[in-house]
Amino acid sequence: MLNDFTNTIRNVADPLFAKRCQFKQPVCYDNNSVNNKNWFDSDCVTARNTYRRALSQFNLMQSDENRIFYVSVKGNIKV
Repeated sequence: MLNDFTNTIRNVADPLFAKRCQFKQPVCYDNNSVNNKNWFDSDCVTARNTYRRALSQFNLMQSDENRIFYVSVKGNIKV
């Protein structure tokens, strides 16, 4: 009886709360498009790697120390 009740609720609720995503084209990121530009030098590579490392460290352990380091690294990036 419990299974019947659960199935009835799911049959009604699943279509209401289901998330459907449709993409006309797959999302594709070309990582080499920026790397091959003549202005993308070793300073850019170092800054990008430092930023990614700080973001990863903050996502793994969201302490105040990691947040401060991440924000400071992010603030040093010049666009």
